[in-house]
Amino acid sequence: MNSNLLVSLLKKVKSGMVYQKNVFLSPFSGIISLEKAGIRVSENVWLIKNAVVLFDYGVVVKDGFIVKEVSPDIGGEIRNHSAFRQRSLPKHSGKIHQASLASGHAHQVYYHWFMDIVPRIKNLRDELSRVPKLIVNSSLPYQVETLRMMGLNKEKIINPKVDSYYSVDELYVTPCQNEYGLPAKSACDFVRILFHEHLSRSLPNRRIFLSRDDALTRRLNNSKEVRNLLVNKGFEIIECSKYSIAEQAKIFSEACVVIGSHGAAFTNMIFSPHGARFLELMPLGYENNCYKAMAYLLNISITRLSCSDVSNNGSFNFLVDQRKLDLEVDKILQVN
Repeated sequence: MNSNLLVSLLKKVKSGMVYQKNVFLSPFSGIISLEKAGIRVSENVWLIKNAVVLFDYGVVVKDGFIVKEVSPDIGGEIRNHSAFRQRSLPKHSGKIHQASLASGHAHQVYYHWFMDIVPRIKNLRDELSRVPKLIVNSSLPYQVETLRMMGLNKEKIINPKVDSYYSVDELYVTPCQNEYGLPAKSACDFVRILFHEHLSRSLPNRRIFLSRDDALTRRLNNSKEVRNLLVNKGFEIIECSKYSIAEQAKIFSEACVVIGSHGAAFTNMIFSPHGARFLELMPLGYENNCYKAMAYLLNISITRLSCSDVSNNGSFNFLVDQRKLDLEVDKILQVN
């Protein structure tokens, strides 16, 4: 190795930068903290000069190092960030003088959009009034609707793509307030306030069954039988993908009981009244407690019914034991 390069590497290690074992295979040298990469300009906002923003999930790079607090990856440790599996950089997309960044991993998932992306936009609100561009995902209808409700017009938005590569003179960023993927009461409250005008003022009395028949995973293999059982108990069948966020907010604000397979639609408990009751159908072997955590924050009752996984391809499609479901539903309805 060239002696000058070795000296440079040693200096960066001493300065707090962490190198990866695959440094010579990946276009990234390693990891750097936000404190080392940027300048704090307010309680939750940092300025990084001469930054690079990569991919649709907004990996921030400073001098070849991934800035860990603002480049979260779902699951695992930052040193195993999926970006390190890249072997080359995409073609340069353009140079931006000033921009704020809110895009992140799993932006295409309804839950993560509200729990991870929208709070970052909220934290950047002071910068958004004077910084001309915001790099944030805006391809899906619920993303567009949320941004419109926040008063952000499309001229301000840069929608990053899978192969995006932007160099930014002055990049304003905010770290995630929670571990990525965990719900926060502040995020739930903000989204509820954002769509407050669409919440019903009437007494909640609707019984809702959330269908996932249009999903690729965690579908009910005996959906028809489950639908019939629940319709006979006064439940409506709702496919949330057919409704706007505003419409979903109204539906959930009117519901006293909600039943469905674990999935994005449960995020709408944000709009549910205190005391609403949820029954989460969960295939055996699939473990995710995000909605239990959210329900706790929102003072909402949630019960889980474990179901038989009948898939053999990792889709976690499952069968519901109708006898057990019948008993659980009757317990819930007795309370209501």
